[in-house]
Amino acid sequence: MFKRRLAAGLVAGVFILSGCPEWSSEGTVLSVSVTKGTITMELPTEETQTFEASVNAIVRLHPGQRVKFRYNGDKITRVMPI
Repeated sequence: MFKRRLAAGLVAGVFILSGCPEWSSEGTVLSVSVTKGTITMELPTEETQTFEASVNAIVRLHPGQRVKFRYNGDKITRVMPI
């Protein structure tokens, strides 16, 4: 039992100390499609990319808006206007 707690604590400590960011990136919204569940953004690298996103994350966004977003490798899960 002690070894499991120690291992879990070490893993959590490494995760916290590694500085895993809450927000993956920033971008400017170019278009939003709530029906398709996609958002097209211009990233800081001046690259345009379309992401899948949860409808709850994108429902209140509009073109031209600057946002921070959390991308889990599969789809955008959270978006916050900046």
